[in-house]
Amino acid sequence: MKRDNFGVVLIDMQKYFCNGLDKSRMNLITQSQEEVLETCVKNDYPVAVLEMVLEGRTIPQLERYFSDLKRKEIVIKPWQDGFEDTKLEGILKKWGLDYILFMGINASQCVLETAKGGRKKGFGILTAEDLIADASLCTETKESFEWYKKKGALKKSFREYSWFER
Repeated sequence: MKRDNFGVVLIDMQKYFCNGLDKSRMNLITQSQEEVLETCVKNDYPVAVLEMVLEGRTIPQLERYFSDLKRKEIVIKPWQDGFEDTKLEGILKKWGLDYILFMGINASQCVLETAKGGRKKGFGILTAEDLIADASLCTETKESFEWYKKKGALKKSFREYSWFER
């Protein structure tokens, strides 16, 4: 993977969805996501931010990085799959991306469906356990992690990826 064909998709980090996570899990993924966004600012990696229609904006803890990103697009999505009925595919292709790092919630719903949509469009799928999460009572997390392992790449930590450097 070359540095110029890699980007990030941040999914549904909106208050409504974040409220479903237990506090320790929420702290872990937001801290990790902040580090990724800092790396994107530093290295000019593009970021597409997906927000579910009618659920408001991305939480301020992450949104504060958006103004420093040279290449970013906010996409309002009507469905779980962020590629369905949006301009996401065109945005990612305009940026020349082959690989996408997915981060957000819920890992077994919107993140998974968007990753599946991205794979169907020909993108390589990357994520890490410290970048995605499900609501506290979700039972499908293990199955979704298996999909990420089989159809893309799932690391324990985003720091295991070669593109990450602070």
